[in-house]
Amino acid sequence: MIDLRHPRAVLASRLAWSAIDAAVAPELARERKAPKHKRGADWLSDEELVERWAENVQWQFFGGRDYYAPRLPCDATQIGRF
Repeated sequence: MIDLRHPRAVLASRLAWSAIDAAVAPELARERKAPKHKRGADWLSDEELVERWAENVQWQFFGGRDYYAPRLPCDATQIGRF
């Protein structure tokens, strides 16, 4: 079901996720502490992120899933607690 030639699938196999996590984590921590009105306008809401994840096989593969699951991965409120 996944086209492994899709740019997101190719990128998923080439990224060093642990290095990316280490580099991005401090910025995300600062962003979470910023007031909502100072956050970037391009951020997805938790609800929108969960819905898009459930709809898109390429996003799921990019995020490390081996199989497509056409259901919400979690309740949107869990993202904020994570």
